Amino acid sequence: MHSPKCWAAPWIVACLMTLCACSTVPEVPPYPPLPAGLMAPCPDLELIKDGSLSGLARQSLKDAAQYGTCADRLKKLQSAVKLREQLDSLYKP
Repeated sequence: MHSPKCWAAPWIVACLMTLCACSTVPEVPPYPPLPAGLMAPCPDLELIKDGSLSGLARQSLKDAAQYGTCADRLKKLQSAVKLREQLDSLYKP
């Protein structure tokens, strides 16, 4: 017949192993690098060289296109940062 001590030992070991497995903290995976284009600063706007109405209209169209490109790049950067923040929140203990 088995003694009570021999019967309890495997259960104690099993419980200790279970507790050790539950206390592990997930490791945060490395983030891929952000594309270099997203980190580029927006270019400065050109000064108006021609004071005529047509020159002002041309410059306004260039500025609007340049702003649209820069705003799009900023939105992509904000999305990438927001995704990283969401991933960080998943791995907080």
